[in-house]
Amino acid sequence: MGLNTKHIQSEGRSTNVSRSSENRNTNLFVNAAILATLAIVLLSPSGAIGSRVAVAYGNWKSQRAVARAWQTLTDAPSRLVSHGSPAKQTVVEFIDYECPSCRRIAEQISDAVSSQEVEIVVRHLPLTAIHPNAKRLASAAICSEPYGLFEDAHASLLRTAEWGEDTDWSVWANSIGIDDVASFERCLLAESTFARIDEDIHLASLIGVTGTPTFVTETGVFPGEQGFASALLGLAERRTVAPQDTMPRAVDLSFPVFDSGEHPEEAVAVLGSLFHAAFLGDRRVVLLDDQILLFVDLQTRKLWTAGGDGDGPGEFRAPGGGLSWFPNGDRIAVWDPLQQRISVFSDTGELVRNERVDVSPGELETLLALFNAVGMFSDGGLAITDYPGGVPDSRDVPDGYRQMERTVAISREGVSTIVELQGDEPRTVLFGAQSFVAVTKDRVMVADTEADAIYAYSRAGELLFAIPMPGQRVPVRGQHLEAAVNEAQMQNERRAERRARLIGRAGFSAQRMADDETEFRHRDESPPIDAMRVDGEGRLWVRWYVMPGDEIQRWGVWDQTDELFRVEMPTGMEFMDARGDLILLRVEDAFDVPRAVVGRIVDHPGA
Repeated sequence: MGLNTKHIQSEGRSTNVSRSSENRNTNLFVNAAILATLAIVLLSPSGAIGSRVAVAYGNWKSQRAVARAWQTLTDAPSRLVSHGSPAKQTVVEFIDYECPSCRRIAEQISDAVSSQEVEIVVRHLPLTAIHPNAKRLASAAICSEPYGLFEDAHASLLRTAEWGEDTDWSVWANSIGIDDVASFERCLLAESTFARIDEDIHLASLIGVTGTPTFVTETGVFPGEQGFASALLGLAERRTVAPQDTMPRAVDLSFPVFDSGEHPEEAVAVLGSLFHAAFLGDRRVVLLDDQILLFVDLQTRKLWTAGGDGDGPGEFRAPGGGLSWFPNGDRIAVWDPLQQRISVFSDTGELVRNERVDVSPGELETLLALFNAVGMFSDGGLAITDYPGGVPDSRDVPDGYRQMERTVAISREGVSTIVELQGDEPRTVLFGAQSFVAVTKDRVMVADTEADAIYAYSRAGELLFAIPMPGQRVPVRGQHLEAAVNEAQMQNERRAERRARLIGRAGFSAQRMADDETEFRHRDESPPIDAMRVDGEGRLWVRWYVMPGDEIQRWGVWDQTDELFRVEMPTGMEFMDARGDLILLRVEDAFDVPRAVVGRIVDHPGA
């Protein structure tokens, strides 16, 4: 799935067909030409059929390469094995001992080996362009094999993050139990050792492995940390299918349960903005209009208000777009990043609790992370996305670049890392790879659009389960790209204005920053999904990618690994929350004035 640096690619074809009935041969020739042209359009790599054929062919080619090389791939002395019963499955891991992801996944692999679930065949892929000492580390692992100490060497090499040219390998060899240090050091420089590494690199190229860690089974190639779980769960060939007992459900707004535009109070009927909306219990909804909280009874239409601009109890310094909130039963918790404070309100707007969450300097890599709260745990701790490497200028990053992110838990005990993942591609890459994080029932759900599953982690970072990635990748057409470029330019303008206002609200001077000369790149296929939410009942909502011009958006709804149902609705509706068969949406009227509307999820369109 390559990147295309052109804004729009258009191609015109015309065929001048002779209508003369006197020359049948000419007509036959013209018909053949038309069929040939259609074949080129449809079967070309960018064509409707050709793009799908290319993807299918690529998958088939990769699996065939693995099948041909499988016996060679698994014939290596570098192995991690259980010393009990034989393992159920063999997995090949391509590793670079300086790779941070390889270190992070090591404990999970060790547990799988100990439980006799898998046997790991280790193949070496030192990425010397970014890890200058990786080849020497691979040599050290290989040279531990004659002493029967590969597993000890493997664990030791992954435990340490810092390796340098001045590493004393004789001391290291002694530390893992090698007595004949002189022989070990000769092995480090032996041609046969380098040949082993070159063979592994060659095998990687044969089956299309380009990074580490990458896991290979007889059914395919699974890159990245999450690839290990995919290999074990056999998710490469699985496809999400609609529940057997129902068609996709629809949203019925013909007799809405609630419509803010029809409320008798002007504060509700005329909203300036609508950043958030949620159900509180079975009777009430709460709306966020800038910094004002509006609590509305669905039956009586009674209104209570809270919030406002200020530093007092229950007031907010951050503007509405900078606030995060988390419904929990009949209460709502609001996180104000500028005050680093959580305010909890009852369903009538009463302030129940104010709590500061002080983050010590250095615990987060960037203060921007405070604006990235993605969930709240049952004990009141926050889940926040941080950027270990800082936030780069998106105009200066290379193709395919994805900055690393980490989701952390913030509580009275401090900051702890839950999971690390790759973030979004820069906004200058249209239809780019994305990642999503949400918290439900104290589980952290992580979706990476380049992975084949959505993964659930515990607060401690333990992988709990996975569900197959829903949605599908769609070829990007000229009309898609033109619409995406226009939308991206407008979003850049709006984002620059919001950023300037937000920084100004924080007390800093900020010039409005907008880049009118942005050069957009794009991928040739869309990601499979583009949104992930959690509703008031803890159900996970995932949206199939909405292409520019689509009139319908499609959501799948899960409870852990069970897909409960699917919902279709017009793209003009923004999902805010759901409870039972009720759904809370943000819609806009002809004058772009937002409204909050509660409708019902019905079994069939028009029901």
